[in-house]
Amino acid sequence: RTEGLARAAFDHPEAYAFLERVLREGSLDRLPGANDLRRAAVLALGRFGGLPAAESLLRVSLRAAHVESDAANYRQAIAFLSQPEAVARIATGIASGPGTALAHERRHAAILGLGDRAHPAASEGFLALYGSKKLPEELRRDAGRVVGLCGDAASFGPLLAGLKTKRRSSWRLRQGAAWGLGGLAASLPSEAEDCVAALGEATDSGHPFVDEAAIQALGRTRSRQAVD
Repeated sequence: RTEGLARAAFDHPEAYAFLERVLREGSLDRLPGANDLRRAAVLALGRFGGLPAAESLLRVSLRAAHVESDAANYRQAIAFLSQPEAVARIATGIASGPGTALAHERRHAAILGLGDRAHPAASEGFLALYGSKKLPEELRRDAGRVVGLCGDAASFGPLLAGLKTKRRSSWRLRQGAAWGLGGLAASLPSEAEDCVAALGEATDSGHPFVDEAAIQALGRTRSRQAVD
């Protein structure tokens, strides 16, 4: 059973190589229970929790015929990563690779998985993703949203700049920045006053989706200033 490998006694390069072979597209797909086996394999990698597991997870691809289930399993595996260097490696590494729709689905799952853990070690990578012009704005929006949850004060400046961008076509980036500032205020109360002030101004941004995101984010701050 592949999930049985996720114990310290099996934390060995051969275990990673075996799990990667299981996850290689087409290697086991014709066998009965192949989807369950793949799920167990990817979750086993996540449960190892360290940098070698992160490197293996960065080499895992989603299958076009099973993208929804593969993405859900990948997200859960990413959320299992426990060591800061593993979290940071995923956050900085997922931008690499092809620009296909399938690759973007994997990036989206990884961002959500890291957001589920909301580890400060992911902050630097998320900020790079948010600022990357090579990625779709939907992914950049998600990176902006989850970076606030990491509780890193360094994210305030980039999120504020994203919120204040004047280009109407970048409403998704402004939306993500608003959600990110709401998460930052909730996770790091020392930044709440500045976040609430910025969000208050954004409630009349000129774009309905940004206005709505700013209002939602103010509600998340749980700040008395936001009520006022």
